[in-house]
Amino acid sequence: MTDANPKTLRPNRFVTILAIVGAAFLITAGTLTAIRSTAAPADTAHTPGNPYAVNVWTSGGQDEIDDCKGAVDLTKLYGVRTIAEHDHCGGDDFPKNAGAVVRLTGNDAGTYRVDGVVAHLNGKKNTSADIPRGYDLIYQTCDTGFTNMSFTALTKIRP
Repeated sequence: MTDANPKTLRPNRFVTILAIVGAAFLITAGTLTAIRSTAAPADTAHTPGNPYAVNVWTSGGQDEIDDCKGAVDLTKLYGVRTIAEHDHCGGDDFPKNAGAVVRLTGNDAGTYRVDGVVAHLNGKKNTSADIPRGYDLIYQTCDTGFTNMSFTALTKIRP
C-alpha cells in the first residue's frame, strides 16, 4: 500500500498485535474472567430522570461477553451476583458515579442505583473470592485491561 491514496487505511500493527496477544480468555478454577481493554474509560454522568439502559441478554461466560450483545450475567461463574461487558462494547459508558440510575432489561431486570466503584481487581492475581459481597448486583468491566477490572455496586430501587 502507498500513501498516495488518502482513503487507503493501513491496519495499525500495534492494535492488531494487541487484539491477538491480549485477546480475552477465561481462566477456570475461580479466577476472574478477562475483559480486554483498548481505551480509557469515559465515565458518563446519568441523572435519575435519564437512566442509563443496559440489556442483560444472557447468562454465561467469556464467549457470551465476546459476542458484544449487551451485559452477561456471570453469577454462576463467580458465585456473586455479577454482570459484565467489555469496555469497548458498552462498559466504558456505564455510569460509575454514586447516585446514577441504571435500568436493566432482560436478565436481572429492574432499576438500580449506582453505589460507586467498590473494587479494582487484577485478573492475574485476584480470584472471584475477592469480589465484594453484600450488594444487590455488581457490574464488571475493565478500566485499563485485565489487570485493572472495575467492580461497580448496584442497589435495586424498583423492579
